[in-house]
Amino acid sequence: MHRALLLKFAVLHLAICCAGAFVPQANTGTSRNAASTTVFSSFQQAVNVNELSPRNGYDFLNWATNNGILMENFQIQPLEDDSNWGVLSPQGGNAGGRALFVPNMVRMTTQSIQQQDFPNLQPLIQQRIMKKSKRFQNGDVELASHFYLFLKVLQEYQLGQNSPYFAYLDALPRKFNTAVNFSPKETDSLPPFVKFLSRRDQANWDLFVKCLHEAQTPTISEATKYDPIVTNWAFNVVFTRARASFDGQAEIIPMSDMLNHNSVPNVNVQHDAEGNVHVTFLRDVMPGEQLFKCYGHPTNPSRLLATYGFYDHSSPATYCKLFPSSEPSQELQALGFDTTTMVFYPESGAIAPAVWDVVLYLFLGKNDAAAQQQFFNAHNAGDENTKQQFHQFYLPQTITGLMNHVDKMGNNLLVSDQRVQQLEMNQKSDMFKYHNQFVTQTFLKVRQNLQQLQAQQQGAM
Repeated sequence: MHRALLLKFAVLHLAICCAGAFVPQANTGTSRNAASTTVFSSFQQAVNVNELSPRNGYDFLNWATNNGILMENFQIQPLEDDSNWGVLSPQGGNAGGRALFVPNMVRMTTQSIQQQDFPNLQPLIQQRIMKKSKRFQNGDVELASHFYLFLKVLQEYQLGQNSPYFAYLDALPRKFNTAVNFSPKETDSLPPFVKFLSRRDQANWDLFVKCLHEAQTPTISEATKYDPIVTNWAFNVVFTRARASFDGQAEIIPMSDMLNHNSVPNVNVQHDAEGNVHVTFLRDVMPGEQLFKCYGHPTNPSRLLATYGFYDHSSPATYCKLFPSSEPSQELQALGFDTTTMVFYPESGAIAPAVWDVVLYLFLGKNDAAAQQQFFNAHNAGDENTKQQFHQFYLPQTITGLMNHVDKMGNNLLVSDQRVQQLEMNQKSDMFKYHNQFVTQTFLKVRQNLQQLQAQQQGAM
C-alpha cells in the first residue's frame, strides 16, 4: 500500500512540477470565498473523518496543481504508514531556494473568515471566547482566532462535495493522539506540567463546543454541531495545523501544513506583500532529504505532546517545569519566566541563567522582600555586577531550592512511569514513556551538576 501510494504521489509530482501557475479568472461575486468556489474542483463524496478512513493523497495533489500551488522541490510521501506523511526535497537545493509556492487565495485566514463567513458572531466570540479564556500560547495568537478557523473547517466539511477545500480536507489525518483525545486514565498518568497543559487543551475543547452550540450558523447544521467525532476532528485539525500569520492572527496553509516538525528546521515559511506563501530552504539540502519546519516550542516537548500529539526527539532543551502559578506575575516574566528561557539542557545538565534568576527571586520573596526588590531593580537596570553578588551570596540557598524542585519532579516522574505502565500499550503510552525518559535523564544530569556545585560550596567553607 505504501509503494502504491508513493507511486501515485511521484507521478503526480512530475505533472505538478511541469504545470504553470494557476491564474484565477475574473469574478463578480460578492466575496473572495464565493469567487474562489468557482475555480476549485468539485467532488462526488463527503469527507469521511472516521479515524480508520484513509487519507486521499492523489486527489489532493491534483487539487493543488489546479489551484496554483507549485511544488517546485517538494514531494509528499508516506512515512510509517499511509496515515502519516512527510515531505522530501526530490532534487535537493541551495539555501534561499524555493521548495513550495502557495497562492494567497488558498490560505484560510482568521481575518477573511471573520469578515466573509461569520461576521455576525463577533459579539458571541467576544463574550464566550475572549473574556472567558486566557491567551493560548500558539505563536501569540488569541484563542478566538483558532475558533474562527474551527468554524471554517466545520463549514467546509458541511459543504461536502461543494466545498472548494474538499480535496484538502480529504487529505488530512483522521486520527490524533492529542490531549483532547486522552482518556481520563491517560491524563491522570501524566506528570504535573503535561497534565496541566493537557487539561488546558481539554478545557479549550469544551469551550469551543459550548460556543459552537450557542452560535447561529446557517452554514453549519445542528447535526454537524452536535457530532462529537466531526467536531473533535475539526478541533484537532485547527490546533495541529494553524500557525500565526503575518498579521498576528491565525492561518492554515494547505500543502505547507504537510511539513513535519523539527526544532532545527531546514525550511522557512514566509509571505510576500500579496500574502502568497513561499517555503524556502534555510540551508543546503541533499536530494531526497526530508524537509522540516518548526512548529514552535522547541524547548517545550511537553507542549508538543499535549497539543500536537507527538514526542519531539529533536528538542535541544526542556522547560524546567518550575511554575509557581499558571499565569506568572509581570515581575517573573520580566526576569525571563518563559518556557523558551527557563530550560535545562539534556546533553550537559546545564541550567539556563533565567532559572537561577527566578529561583533566587522566589527565595528572596519568602525571606527578604527588600532584598528581592533590590535584586529585581538590578535586573531591570542591567546591573549584572549587583546581580552576581546576590547570586554568589545566596548560592547555597538557590542550589537547595533547585535540588528540592528536581527531586520533587523526579518523584512525580516515577509515579507517572508507574501509571503509564498500567495503560494499554499504544502510540500514546509510547509517547508518554519517551517523554518521561527524556525529562528524567535531563533532570538527573541537572541534579549531578547541582551536587557538584554543592560540594564545591561546602569545600570552600
